[in-house]
Amino acid sequence: MAQLKDVQAARALVAVMPLVGRLASTKARESGTVSPERAKALVRLASGAMRAGELAQQCWLTPGATTELVEGLVRDGLVRRDAVASDRRVVRISLTAAGRREVDRYHTAFAEALGEAIARLEPLRRERLRLALEDLRRALEESAAKELTSVR
Repeated sequence: MAQLKDVQAARALVAVMPLVGRLASTKARESGTVSPERAKALVRLASGAMRAGELAQQCWLTPGATTELVEGLVRDGLVRRDAVASDRRVVRISLTAAGRREVDRYHTAFAEALGEAIARLEPLRRERLRLALEDLRRALEESAAKELTSVR
């Protein structure tokens, strides 16, 4: 069970997340990705091809909204549909080279904007934040790996 200080740290992080999300949405629009949904889908697909249903689940979209989103991304040349050889009914969605460039452009703009906010902190606080975020990433990855092995 989490201790009070751990819960307080978690609440502090949860309080920051909407601000980070707002910044991500702003940078998505400014970078030409247009909508946060498009940016979110492209970022998810950057980790590998997936079925439309998986994409819908990861992006918290309805199947209809996902179909419309994917259609637009295909039309813009950012993703493609690939048939799965072992089951022709299955279609996986993957990034094109243009889609990968779009993700890179979005990540760069977003990281620069976050970097500007972080630069306002004193050097020691910046370093503590960097180290804490690395530790948190590792803890979350370990937690996800444990969940994955317990499901199997």
